[in-house]
Amino acid sequence: LQIIEAIIKETKVEVPAVLIEIEIENMLARFKSDLSNIGMNYDAYLKQVGKTELSVRDEMKSDAEKRAILQLVTHDIAKAEKITADKKTLEDEVQKVLASYDDADEQHVRQYLETVLTNEAVFVFLENQAK
Repeated sequence: LQIIEAIIKETKVEVPAVLIEIEIENMLARFKSDLSNIGMNYDAYLKQVGKTELSVRDEMKSDAEKRAILQLVTHDIAKAEKITADKKTLEDEVQKVLASYDDADEQHVRQYLETVLTNEAVFVFLENQAK
């Protein structure tokens, strides 16, 4: 967590609005899924807390920008250091998700998990560099 905060704090980059929007969409989708998992409807949630989708999106903007910066930086580090996701781990994780979610799109699952696993490998690399 300290590495992540330091990266975000020290990175001076203009984040394209489209990347922030993508992160907001991802965060919102995850939030809606979490609500659904506990048996709550998103619209009912909004009504209960007295918010609009626009206000929720605005609240997510700062974190979305941080996530976008982190994604840009981890991508550049992975590319420069030739860090990739472990192929066997990736395949195992893809199969787990596909087995759990019948309607999952394999290409999207693979792309998402490859990014997650590559990011994890970058963080391990950074932690080892800090030692």
